[in-house]
Amino acid sequence: MIIFITIGIGNQSSQAISDSLEENFNIQVNTPVPIPTKDELHHYNISVYYEPSTHSTTGWTNISFLNKEAIILSNLMLHLWGNDVESDSIIIHNIYNETNSLLNYVISSSNKLNITTEPILQNQRYIIYINFTVNLPNIPSRFGYSDETYLTQAFGNWYPILALREDGGWNLNPYANGGESFYSEMSYIDIKITSDNSEVIVGAGDLQEVTINGNEYTYYYTAGPVRDFTWMASPDYLVYSELYNGVNISSYYYPEHSERGISVVDVSKKSLDLFSEIFEPYPYNSMSVGEIDAWFGGMEYNQLVMINDIYYNESERGYDRFEDVISHEWAHTWNTYLTGNNPYLDPWLDESWAMYASSLYFEEYYNNDYYIGRLQFIKQDYLDFASGSNTDKPLSSGMDYWDFNQGTYEVVYAKGMVVIDMLRYVMGDIAFFEAIIDYYDSFSYTTASTDDFIEIFSNHTEEDITWFFDQFLYDTIILDYEITSATMYKNDSSNNWDITLGILNYHNSDSPPIMKVPISIQSNNNFYFDVIIDETFNEIHVSVPQSLGKPTFAYLDSDWQVLRKQRTIQLVITETDTPGVITSSSLSTSITSSIETPTTPTTSLTIIFILFGIGVLVLRRRKGNLQ
Repeated sequence: MIIFITIGIGNQSSQAISDSLEENFNIQVNTPVPIPTKDELHHYNISVYYEPSTHSTTGWTNISFLNKEAIILSNLMLHLWGNDVESDSIIIHNIYNETNSLLNYVISSSNKLNITTEPILQNQRYIIYINFTVNLPNIPSRFGYSDETYLTQAFGNWYPILALREDGGWNLNPYANGGESFYSEMSYIDIKITSDNSEVIVGAGDLQEVTINGNEYTYYYTAGPVRDFTWMASPDYLVYSELYNGVNISSYYYPEHSERGISVVDVSKKSLDLFSEIFEPYPYNSMSVGEIDAWFGGMEYNQLVMINDIYYNESERGYDRFEDVISHEWAHTWNTYLTGNNPYLDPWLDESWAMYASSLYFEEYYNNDYYIGRLQFIKQDYLDFASGSNTDKPLSSGMDYWDFNQGTYEVVYAKGMVVIDMLRYVMGDIAFFEAIIDYYDSFSYTTASTDDFIEIFSNHTEEDITWFFDQFLYDTIILDYEITSATMYKNDSSNNWDITLGILNYHNSDSPPIMKVPISIQSNNNFYFDVIIDETFNEIHVSVPQSLGKPTFAYLDSDWQVLRKQRTIQLVITETDTPGVITSSSLSTSITSSIETPTTPTTSLTIIFILFGIGVLVLRRRKGNLQ
């Protein structure tokens, strides 16, 4: 058994995450991963004409497929995601090969396009030409149009896109209505969109030029390496742009929302700065945000995110919620697109990480009280959910469950964010942020799984943390402890205060869950120290030097670091004339290291001590600060 003890004084200082990583922890950031070249990836060349009166596009996509496997392929599989939203939204007219010969194809009942090809050898490119039409459904969604307020057309997941090759086969995820199942490889894309001059168009790429032919405008975009291309159009959009550190950041917004429409750029700049520092440098030249009337709060794509118009309305949503949704969607650039994952199998790698990234946004730019309050609000939200009539499910569950149980999808968002924050607490900031950088360095421009995530983060800890993932990822454990008593005995022979704490464990199990649960004891000199236990005990005995002052209060997890039910967490420590008795069900330790008085009242002291022959160094985070 191991006890971790941290000693500190006064309030903790606040420091930006990115500064702290390099200055305090010597963690090197801003080391971009090499970008795959065009020779290494598939390539799309798309040209379409958009007719606003019918909300339809017609045109061609030229796909250059690269066979990267040591097998001969005889077919190509593509997703027709739009037909999952509404049937016949994507119509295939003809498909040709490079010699202009017609190719046979079949569209399955699950809207997968199976194209029969000549043999495609390893490292061979095979080029196809698809003539297709897209009819946008009248649905306020990522693929559809709405004219309830302002006419807005959204082309998300709109064109025939190659399925991803995985484990010797084609990944054919079904469509998910309430989440995402889009899973594709990095590619390079060139696209030209022509429409009449009434439309303002925004695309998820770098705008190279706009050519004018009478009343028709052609927008030419390039993008890559990216996983798809999305665009939006509206005759009512106003546009505000800034060039920031080489990135053109643009906001497309409705006329009545100019104030927040412009503020979008500020939030995007802060997201760009932070996520480029702690995840991976942003590799693209543009970022765009499009306002939309839709059923969702926000939707992420490469270089373009859609934000519901309700967040632009100051009377509907506070500015913090406005920042929350924008930073959340931009975070997906790093944990859905740069580092891909299969969102159908591992949605927590997608949404939980975006939730936590937006939490880091508030840790970086807001005060500590707000950051901690936000975490606690979300924890309570999940606890209320789990204690009600809802069916709690492991965080590792896939969209095959969540998509048909939307009422429980909150687990992926709320619990997922809390679990990642607990992982940071268990690992300590140095190991946690080093693991994040390692994760993105290892899987940028490719895809990662839950097993990959666990392996990377486990490699950055000296202890085995399998128990953590078993309990909080693959199970539905919620910790349940309470302080029931707190007494102290003045031991003048040792010049210590001998403290006895009664701990009640509500888990009715022979194998109660494991967690490092902090027990804080405060003295009248405003010192504190933590006893962090990794097993369950009925009593905890701690000897504290009298030089630290007289202990006054005992707290269980005062900063709410762990996912636990709300019980009594604070007790006044009462003095007694009787020393506590240490039994086999007790946990006992003492502090024997010398303690120096800090030179400033905002410096925390962390000590190293030997317990049962094990040296322990604790890096502790209080009230959301990196220390």
